[in-house]
Amino acid sequence: MADNEFQIESIGSVYAQALINEAQKQGEGTLPEVTEDIRGIATLLKTNPLFASFTAALTIGEEERLATLDKIFQNRIHPLTLNTLKALSRRDRLMFLRGFLEGFEDILKKMSGLIDVQLTSSFELPPESLTRIQQVVSQNLGQQTVIHTTINPSLIGGMTLRIGDTLIDGSVVTQLAKIEDQLKTHAIGKLNLESVTT
Repeated sequence: MADNEFQIESIGSVYAQALINEAQKQGEGTLPEVTEDIRGIATLLKTNPLFASFTAALTIGEEERLATLDKIFQNRIHPLTLNTLKALSRRDRLMFLRGFLEGFEDILKKMSGLIDVQLTSSFELPPESLTRIQQVVSQNLGQQTVIHTTINPSLIGGMTLRIGDTLIDGSVVTQLAKIEDQLKTHAIGKLNLESVTT
């Protein structure tokens, strides 16, 4: 992971954890409400280029940023969520909003015992196959998993699974590469043996 990506995620996670902690202190109903806010903001960030540009802009002054946040979110999200956005803005960290939103979801998953699994396949797998894979992975890990899928036609066939820092590669491309390596090793061994015996 690039240093910049790590910084975005780590700073965002600090604010996300602080928001979750404060929401839990305020009572049972607060965290679900704040979670709904976060998911709505994540959708806005992905689908609204103007909002995305606003969060990344370095030329907007602090007062204007705060006024814009009020205009967009006042009375639409929980005050705790809005205050966290304003805290990011005051410290010139609104550019880390994506990391904050992703960090919030990651922390929630850890709290619930869920593990993210990234599945990459060469074609779209049918729902029953995904369900079976999820069951097998969850059973082997001893925890519930959430499967995220990506299509990569260059895999030719098979699939890869990434669980945290662990990559399980069952793609045809990888299997062919392993066979090729074994053949090369075998051929080199044979050549060495022939050079010794002649």
